[in-house]
Amino acid sequence: MILLFLIPESRRWLYNKGKHEKAQRVFPRMGGEQYAADNMCAIAEAANLNSYRAGTRNLFRGKLFRLLLLGSFIAVFQQWCGINVIFNYAQEIFIAAGYTLLKMYGNRK
Repeated sequence: MILLFLIPESRRWLYNKGKHEKAQRVFPRMGGEQYAADNMCAIAEAANLNSYRAGTRNLFRGKLFRLLLLGSFIAVFQQWCGINVIFNYAQEIFIAAGYTLLKMYGNRK
């Protein structure tokens, strides 16, 4: 637990929070100055590409809303129909039916 304080912080997180100098100091410890320069450029490009901020309003528009409804329906239906019981207790159900693990999986050793 004490050694966790020696692990460097995430460079991408530092860069996105505006702590560019601190992010620049972490990279050389990992792979040298050239490695630091290359990765800082890559992070800057990725940050520019990912500048779009998605809000919760976007969940309720267009295709995303239909997918959200479908996923919610599947989750509720799965709980309602009781298939989780089969998934969780499949081994016990097959053993009670007379199967053994060797019959189910073959004679692998």
